[in-house]
Amino acid sequence: MKKILSIILCSASMLVASCSLDESPYAITAEQLAQTEAGAEQLVTGIYAIFWDNWCMEQTYEAWMDYDNDHCGAPAWVLSSAGSGDVTGHYAYNTNNDLWSVFYRMINRANKAKESLEITDAYKTESAVKQLYGETLFLRAWAYFHLVRMYGAVPIRLASETEQNCPRSPVEDVYNVITNDLETCLEYMYYQSEGNVGAWGHADKTAAALLLARVYCTMGSTALA
Repeated sequence: MKKILSIILCSASMLVASCSLDESPYAITAEQLAQTEAGAEQLVTGIYAIFWDNWCMEQTYEAWMDYDNDHCGAPAWVLSSAGSGDVTGHYAYNTNNDLWSVFYRMINRANKAKESLEITDAYKTESAVKQLYGETLFLRAWAYFHLVRMYGAVPIRLASETEQNCPRSPVEDVYNVITNDLETCLEYMYYQSEGNVGAWGHADKTAAALLLARVYCTMGSTALA
């Protein structure tokens, strides 16, 4: 019995001695992700993820942007501030689901993805990465288009390291950013019929062209008056 116990203890000590408890932390940066097509797709998918999270598409977005119409109906606590132009009366205001925060998170991720993709030439030469680069600009323009219609003059942040407390920019300047992004993204994106378009739910060239048309129609109304 003592012999068996000695063998077990000896084996256990050898096993412990042979195992290393040292851990090597692993991290990957946005710049490293952008060097492959799969990584670039993750960067852009991260921007879409904000829109699908935080109630944005599920509830908050529609409540803020579409309930103020004659064809919409909802409980009084949802529509209490509709038509007043006062978004602070919305139940998601000043929470993690506040569209101000949601859209600026989208803009921040778009800025980082854009900068990372521009480190290599893949966004100029590889069709799939070109499409993803165009989607990055599309999503930034999309976020600013909603911000400017909700709040008017808003801070313009076109770099990931922009000072967070930067002042608001005039409405006309915001629209210039939007149109520049959309006109540029049309040079990179593809139609569904051409292929190279991302997964379901991703924007294509048609979506970008339609949004640009809507932006110009908005600018041509009273938006810049």
